[in-house]
Amino acid sequence: PPETRLTLNRLISEGMNENDSKKLIADTIEAETMWIIAHKETFNRKRFAKKLESLSNNRKSLGRL
Repeated sequence: PPETRLTLNRLISEGMNENDSKKLIADTIEAETMWIIAHKETFNRKRFAKKLESLSNNRKSLGRL
Protein backbone atom coordinates (compact mmCIF):
# COMPACT_ATOMS: atom_id res chain seq x y z
CA PRO A 1 0.00 0.00 0.00
CA PRO A 2 1.11 3.61 -0.52
CA GLU A 3 1.34 4.02 3.27
CA THR A 4 4.47 1.89 3.14
CA ARG A 5 6.36 4.36 0.92
CA LEU A 6 5.06 7.28 2.97
CA THR A 7 6.33 5.61 6.14
CA LEU A 8 9.74 4.99 4.58
CA ASN A 9 10.01 8.63 3.56
CA ARG A 10 8.83 9.79 7.00
CA LEU A 11 11.33 7.63 8.88
CA ILE A 12 14.18 8.86 6.70
CA SER A 13 13.10 12.47 7.18
CA GLU A 14 13.11 11.84 10.95
CA GLY A 15 16.76 10.90 10.67
CA MET A 16 16.70 7.11 10.42
CA ASN A 17 18.92 5.71 7.70
CA GLU A 18 17.29 3.95 4.76
CA ASN A 19 18.41 0.43 5.70
CA ASP A 20 17.14 0.70 9.28
CA SER A 21 13.88 2.19 8.00
CA LYS A 22 13.37 -0.69 5.59
CA LYS A 23 14.19 -3.22 8.32
CA LEU A 24 11.63 -1.65 10.65
CA ILE A 25 9.00 -1.74 7.90
CA ALA A 26 9.91 -5.35 7.06
CA ASP A 27 9.45 -6.29 10.71
CA THR A 28 6.01 -4.66 10.59
CA ILE A 29 5.11 -6.61 7.45
CA GLU A 30 6.26 -9.81 9.15
CA ALA A 31 4.17 -9.07 12.25
CA GLU A 32 1.11 -8.37 10.09
CA THR A 33 1.66 -11.56 8.09
CA MET A 34 1.93 -13.61 11.28
CA TRP A 35 -1.28 -11.99 12.60
CA ILE A 36 -3.10 -12.91 9.37
CA ILE A 37 -1.92 -16.51 9.55
CA ALA A 38 -2.58 -16.93 13.27
CA HIS A 39 -6.06 -15.43 13.12
CA LYS A 40 -6.96 -16.78 9.67
CA GLU A 41 -7.92 -13.31 8.49
CA THR A 42 -7.50 -11.41 5.27
CA PHE A 43 -5.22 -8.41 4.96
CA ASN A 44 -6.60 -5.42 6.85
CA ARG A 45 -5.18 -2.26 5.32
CA LYS A 46 -6.39 0.00 8.14
CA ARG A 47 -4.71 -2.17 10.79
CA PHE A 48 -1.49 -2.30 8.77
CA ALA A 49 -1.51 1.46 8.19
CA LYS A 50 -2.00 2.04 11.92
CA LYS A 51 1.04 -0.13 12.67
CA LEU A 52 3.08 1.85 10.14
CA GLU A 53 1.93 5.14 11.67
CA SER A 54 3.16 3.97 15.06
CA LEU A 55 6.73 3.55 13.78
CA SER A 56 9.16 6.31 14.56
CA ASN A 57 12.85 7.05 14.76
CA ASN A 58 12.51 6.90 18.54
CA ARG A 59 14.67 3.94 19.54
CA LYS A 60 11.96 2.78 21.97
CA SER A 61 9.78 1.95 18.98
CA LEU A 62 12.39 -0.43 17.64
CA GLY A 63 11.31 -3.19 20.03
CA ARG A 64 9.08 -6.05 19.06
CA LEU A 65 5.90 -4.95 17.30
